[in-house]
Amino acid sequence: MVRTRPLRTGSGHSSSLPNEYTRERDEVAGMAKSSKPKEIVVVGSKVKDVVREAGLRSDGELVQAVSDKVHEILQAAIGRCTSNGRSTVRPYDL
Repeated sequence: MVRTRPLRTGSGHSSSLPNEYTRERDEVAGMAKSSKPKEIVVVGSKVKDVVREAGLRSDGELVQAVSDKVHEILQAAIGRCTSNGRSTVRPYDL
């Protein structure tokens, strides 16, 4: 990370940083979190095998996109499960 302004000398706590600097740092941290891809929860080679069996090629970002869709489906199922007062996600929650 490139520092655009020098840090103030002092106790070293973030409270000694200028408000502008901390606001920029927090915005950058927020952007990094939102743009960070989620953990892949699918088997990439199996996804590619399905596409290959259809006689097609797969883009390099396909596995991540499929995984993101799975995350969305699971989050919806988790929401349904908790809204129904259960602690076990079941297939019908999908």
